Amino acid sequence: KNPSEFSRNGIKKDVVSEISDADLKRFPVDLLTWGGCQDFIKSLNEQVKETGWKYRLPTEVEWEYACRGGPMADKAESAFDFYLEKPTNTLLASQANFMDTNLKRTNKVGSYAPNRLGIYDMHGNIGEWCLDEFPAAPNVPDGTVQH
Repeated sequence: KNPSEFSRNGIKKDVVSEISDADLKRFPVDLLTWGGCQDFIKSLNEQVKETGWKYRLPTEVEWEYACRGGPMADKAESAFDFYLEKPTNTLLASQANFMDTNLKRTNKVGSYAPNRLGIYDMHGNIGEWCLDEFPAAPNVPDGTVQH
């Protein structure tokens, strides 16, 4: 199932009509509930053949670590919001898909440069679900964090 509004059958299918099927398969799934995400993870875990492996959402702390691109050298460096090639408080439209890009839709994963850990799309494009609760996130289903 793909609940995404930016899919061939989604409510905003006209926005992605010119995008190839191969590229559209690389778009993130949007409009997925936390519970739907848990169902998907459960089905992944049922397919795992190796012992010791289990899929799960990252905790908020793990997500933040990955988003920042790993450990920070000092307190000054960890005060910055964006961690692409080097820490800066400026996020340009050429670095991530967010309101300033005026794209008005999601974009295929890997369209922008990865962070210092080699992880793509940690800023913009779509919200991410985390495993644990975060008290400062009101009105989020199941009390989880969506970045």
